[in-house]
Amino acid sequence: MPPPERFGISRHTLPESEALNRALAARFDQLLAAQQLRGSHHFGGRFENLYAERQSVPGLEPIIQATLQHAAVRLGCQATWLRIGFWFNAMDPGHETLLHSHDDDDELLSAVYYIQVPENAGNFVAEREGEETEIEPREGDILLFPPDLLHAVRANRSKQRRLSVAFNIGAMA
Repeated sequence: MPPPERFGISRHTLPESEALNRALAARFDQLLAAQQLRGSHHFGGRFENLYAERQSVPGLEPIIQATLQHAAVRLGCQATWLRIGFWFNAMDPGHETLLHSHDDDDELLSAVYYIQVPENAGNFVAEREGEETEIEPREGDILLFPPDLLHAVRANRSKQRRLSVAFNIGAMA
C-alpha cells in the first residue's frame, strides 16, 4: 500500500485538543437537538453533511485557523488569501461514507478534523489510479488532501458516534 504522502495527504495534530473536542461535541449535540443544522446528501438513513453557521460554533475557530495556516504553508500563500467552508460528519455505528471527491467548484485543498474517534470507527481511505491507502484517524488530527482525491470512510464498527468536521479551502474572490 503506498504511503499517504504519495496521495498528497498530510497529517497535522492540533496540540491540547481534548478540551476543545469535548466542547465541540457538546455544541454539536446542542445544535442537533435544537434542529439548527442543515443536512445534505441523505443516504443510509442519515445526512452525510450537516451544516452550521460559523458564528454558532465559536469553538471551531482555533481549528479553522490552524487548518488555514497549514493550507497556506502547503499552497505557498498567506492564510488571509484563503476562504474556508465547513460541515460536520456524524457517523453512528454501521455508517460509512462512499467514495467521492470535493472538486465540484474552485477548491484548492480539502481537509478533515477529527473530534470524536472511538476505536474501530472507520478509517479514511483514499484511492488514486487504482491504488488505495488507509489512514486511521486520531482525535485532534487535521488531514489535508487534494480536492480531486477520491476518498471514503470505512464503516463505523464501534458502538459510538464518530464526529468530524470537513473543510473545503479556496482562494478569496
